[in-house]
Amino acid sequence: MLDKWFIEEINNKLKQANRLIIIDEKQKADFLFDCLKKVKTDKIFTVSSEIEELKTKYDIEKNYFGEKVLVITYIPLDKLKFLREYAETGACLQIKYLHRYIQSKVQEKMNFDINLSAEEIIALGKLSIGKGKEYWKRIKTKGGAFTEEDILSFLAEPKKYFAYSGMEVQKFFIEFMSGFTEYSLENKPAETIAKEIAFAIFENLLYKKKSSFLNQIYKQWVDSKKYESVLQLYVKKYVLPSDLDVWVVPLNHPFKDIDREWLEEVIQHLNDRKWLEEKLPFIEGRAIQPITTMLGVDYWKDIFTLFDYNPEKLTQICNLNEAIEHYKSMFYKIDQSIRHLYTQFLSEKKILQPLQDYYRRILQLFLGKWFTYFQEQYQEGHSGLLKKIIKENKPPVAIILGDAISYEVAQEIVKGIATEYKIKDTVLCGNYPSITENNMSRIFTTSEGIFKTRGEREQILLKELKQDIKFNNLDELSISSVQENYTVFYAADMDRISEKEGQNALKYYNKIIKNIQEKIECLFKCGYKKVFLISDHGFVLTGLLEEADKIGFEVLQGEKFERYCFSKKKVDNLPVHIIGFKKPYKEFEYIYFSTTLNPFKTSGPYGFSHGGITPQELLIPYLQIEKFSEDVNKLQIEIINKDELGSVVGDIYPVRLKAGINPGDIFSSERKIIIVMVKDKHEFSQSDVITLHEEEEIIREFNFYAHDEFEIIVLDAQSKTRLDSGRVKRNITRDLGGLGEKE
Repeated sequence: MLDKWFIEEINNKLKQANRLIIIDEKQKADFLFDCLKKVKTDKIFTVSSEIEELKTKYDIEKNYFGEKVLVITYIPLDKLKFLREYAETGACLQIKYLHRYIQSKVQEKMNFDINLSAEEIIALGKLSIGKGKEYWKRIKTKGGAFTEEDILSFLAEPKKYFAYSGMEVQKFFIEFMSGFTEYSLENKPAETIAKEIAFAIFENLLYKKKSSFLNQIYKQWVDSKKYESVLQLYVKKYVLPSDLDVWVVPLNHPFKDIDREWLEEVIQHLNDRKWLEEKLPFIEGRAIQPITTMLGVDYWKDIFTLFDYNPEKLTQICNLNEAIEHYKSMFYKIDQSIRHLYTQFLSEKKILQPLQDYYRRILQLFLGKWFTYFQEQYQEGHSGLLKKIIKENKPPVAIILGDAISYEVAQEIVKGIATEYKIKDTVLCGNYPSITENNMSRIFTTSEGIFKTRGEREQILLKELKQDIKFNNLDELSISSVQENYTVFYAADMDRISEKEGQNALKYYNKIIKNIQEKIECLFKCGYKKVFLISDHGFVLTGLLEEADKIGFEVLQGEKFERYCFSKKKVDNLPVHIIGFKKPYKEFEYIYFSTTLNPFKTSGPYGFSHGGITPQELLIPYLQIEKFSEDVNKLQIEIINKDELGSVVGDIYPVRLKAGINPGDIFSSERKIIIVMVKDKHEFSQSDVITLHEEEEIIREFNFYAHDEFEIIVLDAQSKTRLDSGRVKRNITRDLGGLGEKE
């Protein structure tokens, strides 16, 4: 605050005179002079000797006649020779004793006296720089001179903080913070002081010592992205006390080792339901702490979901539809959590194995209900899905066709975009065996054939619908993509990734989920009105397997796969946990499935698989996504110099924009737009917001700096609706004056 008062005084004096002399005899006010760049003046001089005084007087008289000039000097008023006239006839500010200057300002502006030593008053003045009146109000009510931000700034760079603040602040700081540490901080290096303060903050937290100031510092620390790495640094240096009771530690603590102790105890008590229920509120409380993400222990939300599920609710299921609804509303969350936990602990068997065993126990209870009704009540609703979407929806429509995007994965996609769009979130029952060639064939057509390649499937869809349908890879979509009436976008092929990496493929799901969310946004920017997300099948995680877990099952005249088997002749006397159906498929007549997650014993890799008839594999997401409302602004904006932009000479290219005629509503009299620059489907720059009124024509000029040929897209600044586009190409040959032309 002192800086604001100082600048205010300087500006007031310069209003009365063109010459202002600031005299700092003790050379204590340099920190205030750093603020003078905010003062409205033509020139600032610094004078420390008689010869500099003479040169400054000459320079002012010659070059700054009638202009506002400020001079800082360390020479007392009665010793000035050449500049004294300015001080006496113009304006002068003498800071003979800095602490008295600060006292007078506080008395004038805040109406209270500071009764401290000169050094402490100067320290307070320095600490007030950049702060508001609240700082001085704290001092008035006997609050601490240092704020939480001051302490965090010191912890981040101790040496730099002391060097910048000066001896007065350093001494005051050490005195003040010694009141919060076990030992005095005097005569210690800055880094040692910082470490002891950080450790005092941690111990105040762990042992609940009730220092409100240290608590506030910690609270601001854990909420700060700026000081996140600083917190991690001191946490790494701190050794947790051996006598610490980890179950009384506050839930927002920063110690990963404590989370590990908690987790290991939870694992030890997996079969003690009473103990788990007592700890569930604790686990839930830890799960919602933002610091868990920074520490990499955000698995607590999944631990809570897994153990909070009550299998007794399964008794309410009386048919397959109720089993499907139970999965949609509750059990998918369990699958989502176990996927996260597999991803987190795949290399830690001692953690993952007990969690997997617990998951499998409750899953088997659910599968018991599922298979009770499956054989008689299951009805596939996957066939001809693309035809249905295209027939029932007016263009432009985009359909994202996923591979192994299960219902639970789709819910994670929905969660990230739910506030931005109107989403109809339903589930379909897929065909079986739930493998790509079968279920992709079903999605494209209602016929019984199996079509192995994309090309075959696309041709039969085009033949049946007799409409213009485009097919593209979702990864190739960008803001520069041209909107079509109907476009099917193929998402990443998770089957191929899982075949190569097994359960390690799980680590790619976060990227795939984020990518699909971003591509949905991009599709609406490209002008699509509706976006659908569907998939061919889901997947199961067979997880950690022993040889004894694999199902031995022999089929004559058949084939075996991890999740299903075929045979030409019926197999009688099926083992427990295997069911079979008469279902012609290729040259086979019968198909067999496991009613558990245990796979059939085969020679292939295990872990991440599909093909079976569990809800995880068969329940397919069906998302219909739209904007909450249509863009009410109908004012058209177009680029009117596209030919010129196709051959630009020089370093600058002009973009001429023209607004259309208002179609007759109050929302379309003007439009705010931005121009986005795109190269190879990647945005590399964009303009500021530009406002055009109806029938207005404007020009904006931009520099070539990254590329000589690229695309520009005009978007509505708010809705991001695509309005127009054009290509920009720099004509280098013409720019060289013909030097590059061939003879």
